[in-house]
Amino acid sequence: MEKFPPIDTTYFYTYECVEPYNKFFYRTIEEIKMTSTSIYCLLRYGLKSDPDVVKDEYTFVTINRKSGTVEEFSIPCESGMTPIGYGLKDDMQEKIQPFLFFKKKAHYGVRVFGL
Repeated sequence: MEKFPPIDTTYFYTYECVEPYNKFFYRTIEEIKMTSTSIYCLLRYGLKSDPDVVKDEYTFVTINRKSGTVEEFSIPCESGMTPIGYGLKDDMQEKIQPFLFFKKKAHYGVRVFGL
């Protein structure tokens, strides 16, 4: 805690209140979707102050709304692929899947993960 900057009360109740602390947090929820049975999150492991999608790691988290059990899966990026973005695909029928938008050589593609 001693490394944290002092609290600035002028930022209370504003979006800027977290700005001085961003460099200390390495895990953020990038996207969230819900169904009647589960909550789905796309987590990013990387400093928010350094928005470099290429070197960050992403995971897909499923939380069962009834039992509270949590499952987390790493979203892989194959050798030769340069990640451009990640997201959650919703088929509007209680199925949420993570996807990766990537570049490989001179081609672009989207890979949907069927977990």
